[in-house]
Amino acid sequence: MRRIKSWLKSINREQRGFSLLEVIVAMLILSIIVAGTFNALSAMTRSTLDVNTVQSGGNLAASLMEHAKRVDYASPPYYNPPDSPTTYSPDPTLLAHFPDFSAEIGVEPVPQALRDNLIQKITVTVWCGDQLVTTLEGYKTKR
Repeated sequence: MRRIKSWLKSINREQRGFSLLEVIVAMLILSIIVAGTFNALSAMTRSTLDVNTVQSGGNLAASLMEHAKRVDYASPPYYNPPDSPTTYSPDPTLLAHFPDFSAEIGVEPVPQALRDNLIQKITVTVWCGDQLVTTLEGYKTKR
């Protein structure tokens, strides 16, 4: 019996636990680390979404520019009278692949000096919601 009591006393002296203050400090440090990690992950997610939006908007603008260049030069609504700029909505089938985006294609009037060469300036503007994503400019000639 004496041995058991002696053994229990030695266990109590050797197995000292953590104080309440040490536990609170450890939890505080852990919570700061976890909050910082979640904040960094959130920022990375937002950044990735922004890059994807710009990339998708650029792809849409390039597709719309190629489509506008392939359409016959004088066919409505692509034909623009010499003195009035025209803007029109692009073909909805192209926009169907980009449901979050909207776009507008503008054709500026041909300047008098270039009228004989039949050059048109095409401007494609792409939005995601109400945020401007990209603007692409190109030229179209009559073939």
